Amino acid sequence: MYLTDEQKIIIQKLRTNKKNFEIAEELGYSLASLKRRLKEIYSLYYVSSRLELIQKLFHAEIQLKTTFN
Repeated sequence: MYLTDEQKIIIQKLRTNKKNFEIAEELGYSLASLKRRLKEIYSLYYVSSRLELIQKLFHAEIQLKTTFN
């Protein structure tokens, strides 16, 4: 799956457990703009929440580690 650099940064921020307003502030976005970007990311991964996204990414990492070890 192709992610933009911006999307990768947002995902990294999500994994630090920061709140949306904190992430928006750090990246210089409005809260509404960040939420729109999050919805785009969620649709790429076929999830509807931050928790689902993090779980899916965690599961994918476990599979990669298992496959290449």
